[in-house]
Amino acid sequence: MMHQDKQFDPLIIVEEEVIKRDDVVHLHNYYQFIFIRSGTGMHYLNGEKTEFNPGNLFFISPADKHAFEISSTSVMISIRFTAYGKGKIKSLQKAWKGEFACLKKGRSPLNIKVTFSEKDLPLISAIFDLLNILKKDLLSNEALIYLQIVSLVSIIERNLTYGVNSVKTLKTTNPKQTTDLLYTYIHRHISRPEMLTAAKIAAHHGLSEHYIGVYFKKATGTVLKEYINECRQTIIARKILSLQFSVGQLTAEFNFTDESHFSKSFKKYWGVSPSKYRKLHKSPSSEQEGLDRL
Repeated sequence: MMHQDKQFDPLIIVEEEVIKRDDVVHLHNYYQFIFIRSGTGMHYLNGEKTEFNPGNLFFISPADKHAFEISSTSVMISIRFTAYGKGKIKSLQKAWKGEFACLKKGRSPLNIKVTFSEKDLPLISAIFDLLNILKKDLLSNEALIYLQIVSLVSIIERNLTYGVNSVKTLKTTNPKQTTDLLYTYIHRHISRPEMLTAAKIAAHHGLSEHYIGVYFKKATGTVLKEYINECRQTIIARKILSLQFSVGQLTAEFNFTDESHFSKSFKKYWGVSPSKYRKLHKSPSSEQEGLDRL
């Protein structure tokens, strides 16, 4: 059985220097934001590895299997909170009547790590500097700490959408901004297929339904429908490998007609059935890898 780190305090903030050790992939019973202050390496999350560098941030939920593989000694700041702490954050977010992003925005379905814009990285660093000061008297500063977490999630959310604060129109002369606006909308709604029809995308951006496909192809070099399917299938494949979702759940989440339709679509894209894909990509030794645990 996989090891699970347990925490019973509602909120803990830890800054530590992490070096290479012989530890295994593990679970937590708490939520966790991990900010990379310095160092490099790889992060393992639910069977997938991604490189980390200074300034990156990861959000880990209790269901996630994760570990760090350290290339150079790394300083990491970790905010760890239980379901009780999550409830406190949610209450604060509700108090602002939707002006702040919800906690689930701590990680995009397409982005395992968060890489901040040049404008936002100093803000994130300042928040973690402040948290390091506030943790010295956790009980007295608890309310202030939760406020920093709410701000943190909102900054994360706008960086998951390429740093674009709002998506209002595609009528711009800047090709890079045009591409970001298109990708922003698609990535933000990738788990809501009803929002990704040509009609919905066109209406949101003030364009003709018949022109949006041409516009997307011109701006990105990719067919709109193909790009959306690529994003969807990438997320679906990750969820299949995580072993946390049944075919029935994924069928409903991604708005397929039925499980047969889901399986046919998956096989058409990946070349194998969902069960075969899981077997092919399962690493027998993944839980025995010598990865460094935080």
